[in-house]
Amino acid sequence: LHGNAKKKEKAGTYGTETHEAISRIIEDAIKNNDGHVKETKDLINTSILNFGNWAAKNKVKFLESEKNIYSELLFIGGIVDFVCEIDGQVWIGDIKTSGSGIYPEHFFQCAGYNLMLGEMGLYPNITGYVILNLKENGEFLEKRSVSNDENKEIFRNCLEIYRVQAKLKSNIN
Repeated sequence: LHGNAKKKEKAGTYGTETHEAISRIIEDAIKNNDGHVKETKDLINTSILNFGNWAAKNKVKFLESEKNIYSELLFIGGIVDFVCEIDGQVWIGDIKTSGSGIYPEHFFQCAGYNLMLGEMGLYPNITGYVILNLKENGEFLEKRSVSNDENKEIFRNCLEIYRVQAKLKSNIN
């Protein structure tokens, strides 16, 4: 591998390993400690330590980890990174590991999860969405959105655009 390909593979490995480690931490919290993260020391890297510290500082109670979800109405499925409770409010959470930060599109993705969870009859009172950006250099960013209705509308519109584009591509010779 050369240059960018090697860099992309390294970033992918970091992202996969970080997601897997956080998933294990959340699953352990749900199974063994009423959804709360126990220890934040002896964790794999700074990003995961930052995640543990964030969970402890915010007294996060995790409700779900890597949950498979779907919508028959929208004909979509996905895996939500986590659902949690902070200060008595339920949040849909997503972990991002890229170095580029947090963008509005990340909240649209969570809105899709919100639609799927709703159709499945799960967590009807979602307060909003929390995005955690765990950069490989150890930098930690958190942003939240409570604009659920607007984010859902944008998600539905993006899904429609995606489907129309796919249909048009299949008709081009």
